Amino acid sequence: GCWHRFASVMDFDLLLDISYLNILFGLSLSYIAEMNFKLIIPFFMASLGYTKRDTAQALTMMAVSDLVARVIMPPLYDRLSYSRKSTLMFGLTCVAIARSVLAEQTSWTRLMTVLVIHGFFRGFTFINNPLVIAEAVVPEKFPAAYGLSMVAKGIFIVALGPLAGWIRDFTGSYSLCLHVQSLMIMISVLAWFIEHLITSHSKPKTVEPS
Repeated sequence: GCWHRFASVMDFDLLLDISYLNILFGLSLSYIAEMNFKLIIPFFMASLGYTKRDTAQALTMMAVSDLVARVIMPPLYDRLSYSRKSTLMFGLTCVAIARSVLAEQTSWTRLMTVLVIHGFFRGFTFINNPLVIAEAVVPEKFPAAYGLSMVAKGIFIVALGPLAGWIRDFTGSYSLCLHVQSLMIMISVLAWFIEHLITSHSKPKTVEPS
């Protein structure tokens, strides 16, 4: 019927792939954490007594570091034997650690140092997002797969977008908001790691002929 033709055109059969759904879950959850970080960090710095000019300077340095990573890392990725998903997991772990370390800093020098490191790993990480999807599907299905990932992010924004605000209102702590974002990122990494363990153990072992 019409629905089956529509589903075929939109490649909804991708939603039957557990591995692809797990990718959507991880990318969407880490996207929410990133979106909340952008909203929270100016208020976090203001709560430490820094001026708007200080905050702008710090965020500019983080953005420059992010840009540097986006420029220098793609050629290096091409030389690595690891999958894009593995490098994304590593990058997300570093982002989560840097974000939690940032939450505990108060001095200007340490804040700037951690923000620059965070910015580099952020750029290192998020250039891999589309490539992880491309790696998981055949080329013909990439447009639909990427489109569905944007829909998934929209659903997660509606469901979890206000989470940081709720935590801030309930606890009065911006630092806790940053730690919760790190937790969300690590949940994404953990979901992918568990899938990796399951798939690696379920692969049939090849027996060498004697």
